[in-house]
Formats: sequence, structure tokens, C-alpha cells
Amino acid sequence: MTKKTTCFEKFKQYVWLFWDGLGFFGASELKLERLQGKTPRWHDPFRSKTWMVISIMMTSLTIAVLANGFSTLGSIKS
Repeated sequence: MTKKTTCFEKFKQYVWLFWDGLGFFGASELKLERLQGKTPRWHDPFRSKTWMVISIMMTSLTIAVLANGFSTLGSIKS
């Protein structure tokens, strides 16, 4: 008998796919341990210096763009 997955469980699986890197095979050094049989954990990306540098840069860029956009919010430009 198969268990029917709920909408929340499907959403949780999709979020995990995005966080985990959209699939097993790729160029990420985080996935090499899986070939040895280790199970993935949610905090694995934080152990990678490359992932941390890229994430901090992208977060900083996003915050800078949003701050620039919010500072002009409500002003009329012609």
C-alpha cells in the first residue's frame, strides 16, 4: 500500500531540493561525501567556504539593491 503525500510534504521536498542544490550530480564539493554513504544534512552548505562567500556576496548585493530602491519609494521621477 502506498502512502499519499500531502501538499505540505511535497512543498518540503521542493524546498529541500532548492536548498540542497537541485539534484545529486553537480560540481559542488558538498555532495562528494554522499558517494561515501553519508546522508545530507540541512547545515552542510555552511561548512563550505566557497558557498559562504558567494552567499554573503549575493545577500549583500540584494540588500544594497533593495535599500537603493526603498530610498526612492514614493518620489515622483519624470
